Amino acid sequence: MLKRLIKEQFPDLMRQGQSALALEAFKEAIRECWRLLDQEKIDSLIRSMTTRVNTVIAVEGGIHAFRDADRGAPVGSGERSAFYL
Repeated sequence: MLKRLIKEQFPDLMRQGQSALALEAFKEAIRECWRLLDQEKIDSLIRSMTTRVNTVIAVEGGIHAFRDADRGAPVGSGERSAFYL
C-alpha cells in the first residue's frame, strides 16, 4: 500500500540512486505518503490479519489469494486490494 503510493506520488524517486540526498528524499516521500494513507483501509487490513496469517499457514507460504474476512469476497474484486506473499 505505502510502496504503491510512493511510486504513484514520486515516480522519479527510484531512479535517484543511493546517495545521501536520495535517502533524504526517500525519507520525506515516506513521511508524506504515510500522511496520505486511508485510516479505514489500514483498519480493514488489521482486522483481516488473522485470516491472512492463517491462509499463509494453511498453504505453507507461497503465492496465493485469500478471502477478505470483512466482505467474504475474493480479494481483488472491486478495488485494488490483492495481497500476495
